[in-house]
Amino acid sequence: MKTSLLCGAAALCGAAAAGLLCAAAALAAPLNLPIWPDAAAGADSGEPREQDSTAGWHEHYVRNVRQASIDVYLPDAAKATGTGMIICPGGAFRFLTMEGEGERIAHWLNDRGIAGFILHYRLKPTAHSEFLFLLEMLHELPPLLDGSKIGEIEPLATPAIADGVQAVRFVRARAAQWHLAPDRIGMIGFSAGGMVTIGTSLTADVHDRPNFSAALYSGPLDVGHVPADAPPLFAAAAADDPLTAIATRPIVAAWQAGGAPVELHIYQHGGHGFKKGTDSEHWMEDCSAWLQARHL
Repeated sequence: MKTSLLCGAAALCGAAAAGLLCAAAALAAPLNLPIWPDAAAGADSGEPREQDSTAGWHEHYVRNVRQASIDVYLPDAAKATGTGMIICPGGAFRFLTMEGEGERIAHWLNDRGIAGFILHYRLKPTAHSEFLFLLEMLHELPPLLDGSKIGEIEPLATPAIADGVQAVRFVRARAAQWHLAPDRIGMIGFSAGGMVTIGTSLTADVHDRPNFSAALYSGPLDVGHVPADAPPLFAAAAADDPLTAIATRPIVAAWQAGGAPVELHIYQHGGHGFKKGTDSEHWMEDCSAWLQARHL
């Protein structure tokens, strides 16, 4: 009897502890804010709705984004520099790689005293079922990553870039609230998110552009003429990524041709996504040095 009571007490304590941990996790969750005052023009309000996923990669993903929003990560006030960066994760416009290209980046920026805002931009609909989603990705991703069907991805960038422009407006309008300087709002993007960053950086209204930008292993985007007053760009990719030759290099060449400031880092190894254990892992150090040189 005594043993069963002890076991029951332990179970209750365990449940209580689990509840406290869940509550703590909820308190630690970032503030998520919609960035459009109403439904974005052309946004699909039908099913399926935005959902969290781990798919087959055992990492946090978000997919089926219909209404754009941002997750707000503010640095410790003692460290804050008055700078903010909007973070655009990659995922071939099918999903957002929230852990490696979102949350990790926000914490890195916060450590530097920079506010991070992870953008949930609009995506191509995918199957609600995890199993069917995984099958879709096994079929769709390889020809995108090797460049053989990369032309299919650029049309998907249009609504996402509109969300990027709105995110800049949204964060800049709330700069005072978050103790930011409105002329120190940047953007960083990865893969498809790099396309969002580049497109946002070249939007027609200069007041809606980020003040500085970083694009990591970006997907290809036809940028046309880049004006001399385009935001300073940090670009990085790997030589063994098939997309580098058709994406990062032409984008950087366009920045150079227009006379806009640009810094390029090509790492020997890393592939698309900068694999662990390769020299591409130094990109954070290089980007930190670039930000520091600009007093950001």
